[in-house]
Amino acid sequence: MDKLRACHSSIARIDLMFVGIDIGTSSVRCTAIDTSKKVIASSRTNLPAPENPQPGWFHQEPQLWWQAVRHGLKDLSDQLPEKAIQSIAVDGTSSTVLLVDNNNQPVCNALMYNDSRASKLSSELTGFIPVESITRSASSSLSKAIFLLQDNATRQRARHIMHQADWINAMLTGNKGVGDENNSLKLGYDSENQQWPDWLSNAPFELSYLLPDIVQSGTDIGAIDPAIASEVGLPTGVRIIAGTPDSTASTLATGISQPGEAVTTYGTTMVMKMISSKPVTSVQHGIYSHHLPNGFWLVGGASNSGGNVLEKFFSVKELDELSSRIDISTSSGLEYYPLAGKGERFPVNDAEFEPKLDPRPDSDVLFLQGIFEGFASIEKQAYQLITCFGAPLPTKILTAGGKASENQALT
Repeated sequence: MDKLRACHSSIARIDLMFVGIDIGTSSVRCTAIDTSKKVIASSRTNLPAPENPQPGWFHQEPQLWWQAVRHGLKDLSDQLPEKAIQSIAVDGTSSTVLLVDNNNQPVCNALMYNDSRASKLSSELTGFIPVESITRSASSSLSKAIFLLQDNATRQRARHIMHQADWINAMLTGNKGVGDENNSLKLGYDSENQQWPDWLSNAPFELSYLLPDIVQSGTDIGAIDPAIASEVGLPTGVRIIAGTPDSTASTLATGISQPGEAVTTYGTTMVMKMISSKPVTSVQHGIYSHHLPNGFWLVGGASNSGGNVLEKFFSVKELDELSSRIDISTSSGLEYYPLAGKGERFPVNDAEFEPKLDPRPDSDVLFLQGIFEGFASIEKQAYQLITCFGAPLPTKILTAGGKASENQALT
């Protein structure tokens, strides 16, 4: 009982706290930290898996995210002193895009980050995109938006193209049509020149009124809506701060700050990012650059390989048990390219790219080792490519991503 009183007393003395909301593939996580960056409280709300009606198609009802965010904030606020929270920032999956109406309500399902149905778009619809633009990729936000805008009824109702995190910000504040520059990179925003490029005016559909007003990550975009604040138990003065894609947020959370410092993040997918003094882009390989507030650039990309492959074959318990039996001193010799399905983004940018997971040995330990080695091969290719296109050689590579960073067989 004394320890419990001490815990409550410690929390009660905290004056300022800040909340981060992470919208992932499987859950929404809310975390509160204090001014010393110590985690004070957290919550997790599970999300259903995105619908996958056919190969390469992944979509989800955006209201599921909004329900989970409200539930997570209520859970979090119940753990904290009244009026402790000062601000909230949201990160979401990169290139998860939706169209909304004048009331900020979705007019269609959101196309997820790994959706590749835009690969079927004709050259008449995509020919206006410059060959050097990362938005030529079928997985880009721009390609997905054009796919959605093909439907006349949807196009008539749409008033804003939004990314996942930006839409949640709009729901929290009521301020519609605002996007951060890092999420908007794959919609065509030119971070180097801080403007929407002229070539967007050649799109097959009028885009100018649909594009968000851009702010830099970290910008105060408004106060939380009083009705939402009341519902989730937050003070009305809480400020909403423009966030960034999830992979960028997780990379910066490791503390890297100088050119050559890199992070590989293992989640549902794998993300390889490195700090560079200049931007690096390669459409062919899925390399892009996010602008950082300190003037540097976060260079890299996201592979479709990752935890989604492991989930197809193993339970969490099996992964723990089998990993402990891997002999990391010898190679499996399997030379896998592990993907959960067709399509890759980085270090190969090809919507038709096929996974390689054959032959499968009788030993599950050896099979898992082969998958881990496949992850390592993708990571190696990624950093070699980033360097070849002008980024510095890595000075250090950190590993992030929950239990992945603790798995000796993987790291």
